Amino acid sequence: MDAVAGYVWEKPASLYWQHSVSTSVAYSLYYEQMKSKVYDFDTLTSEQSSRLNSPNIKIDVGYTVGYYPNSRTSIKLGMITSYNQFWGEEKETDMAERDAGKIIISNDLNLTCYYYISQQVRLSVNISSTYFFNKENQIQPLDDYGYEITHNLQNSFGASLTYSIF
Repeated sequence: MDAVAGYVWEKPASLYWQHSVSTSVAYSLYYEQMKSKVYDFDTLTSEQSSRLNSPNIKIDVGYTVGYYPNSRTSIKLGMITSYNQFWGEEKETDMAERDAGKIIISNDLNLTCYYYISQQVRLSVNISSTYFFNKENQIQPLDDYGYEITHNLQNSFGASLTYSIF
């Protein structure tokens, strides 16, 4: 079950330039329970179960500047920052209950270009770079004091040339 609230503010700076600011807040109640049984013919060979109760909150703040030289072409440069906080506990078969709390922070820088070549042909280019910071409260179920921190940088490039028949 989720509750989400967001706000977007867009302001033209001139005939060709536009500024956009967006923000959103989401709160989720997340509960997952899984039970599995494995049979070999009529004999039960293994049985496993897991339970995850992890409410969480997510806050996003973004800014985009757009350049629109004509009605069919656009170039947008945007940045969005996300903060996720998870609480709760996790339990697996024959394991002690562990803290499922973690924090995930991401920063995304995105450049999107759309160029209208003709009525049938369009070109889109997307370049993105995202930095992730992740901190988990408990690495192992029996570890009362440890935590794990990871940093990731993800870069991507995509281009598409679209030809429309109609």
